[in-house]
Amino acid sequence: MFMVVLVRPLSTNEPMISASSLMSANLRVFTVKSTLDGHPLTCYTAGSSSSSSSSSSSSSSSSSSSSSPPLLLLHGRTWSSLPVFNLGAQPTLSSFSPSHTAYALDFRGFGNTPPDPSGYVSPSKCVHDVDSVVDRLREIHGREDVVVLGWSQGALVAQLYAQSTPAKVRKLVLYASIYDPEVTYQRPAVFSHEGVGNKYNKFPRIENTMKSALEDFTLPGTIDHWTALNFASLALEIDPFKARWSQLHEFNLLSPSQIQSPTLVIAGALDPYSSQRSQAALFTQIPETVDKAWVSIAGSDHAAHLLGCKNRWLEAVLAFLNFTNQAEEEECPVVEGDDADDGATDATEHPYFTSHGLNI
Repeated sequence: MFMVVLVRPLSTNEPMISASSLMSANLRVFTVKSTLDGHPLTCYTAGSSSSSSSSSSSSSSSSSSSSSPPLLLLHGRTWSSLPVFNLGAQPTLSSFSPSHTAYALDFRGFGNTPPDPSGYVSPSKCVHDVDSVVDRLREIHGREDVVVLGWSQGALVAQLYAQSTPAKVRKLVLYASIYDPEVTYQRPAVFSHEGVGNKYNKFPRIENTMKSALEDFTLPGTIDHWTALNFASLALEIDPFKARWSQLHEFNLLSPSQIQSPTLVIAGALDPYSSQRSQAALFTQIPETVDKAWVSIAGSDHAAHLLGCKNRWLEAVLAFLNFTNQAEEEECPVVEGDDADDGATDATEHPYFTSHGLNI
């Protein structure tokens, strides 16, 4: 039997958090069928618990009056959307309102999206599934494009999607991306069990642990004890077993030079998984003809949106989205040759960046 231990906070003003209470209290949950194979994909957005999957599309439509495109959040390698984007009294999923309606997707085998018959999730499957959800959001909101934000390995998926389907990506946020131009993912052996047939139940499932749930928090003092344990408890409740990734060599198709959407590269300055070297390489390889900004949040590691600096992280993301919204309304000529600059949006001129001391 798997037991989840929820630690009561020192302050009795803090409520207990559980997956069931999160889903019933402040989320609309709905399902989108993948156009790849009809697989059901679980999606979330902030809203009343009374909304069912059948009514979520109509109720979500009421939020489409916003002039801004919807925002799709993509989780990382190990933990699904609920612990990553819906933790605490002010969860990330609802923090972008009213300027953007945010949605989150559970990849195959994560959270409330079941594994497919193969038992494996791959980058290409994720890209297909993201496209299916994006098309549903475009239909709900009556828009041609959306904003896509990916965290950690989810940023790799977001980048692959933006490379392959630029017309549907209004803006791209690569948050704590683990992209590294010096890393090459190896192909699995020809007769490897990965992604082959219906062998899912023939291989033991690997349990996630409290240690692994807490490993992203590496800087003392950046997150309080209660919040960290709350994240770990919820993560283990929702994702008790590791999802099986396969075909990671598909990430070798990542090429920042193919990005065509305005892009924000953002990460903690002390992120152990997203080095300043790799972030610089990612940023500089994005074409000079693309609006772009690079934000390094001082005193933060991999999960800035959950730490004490989460408001700085959120304001940096919103500042970029709103700044590019204004810029895109202007007709700026594309300068080529010797007169071209580095193509980066000068975010330092934005009042937020000049007053908050972020490293840019």
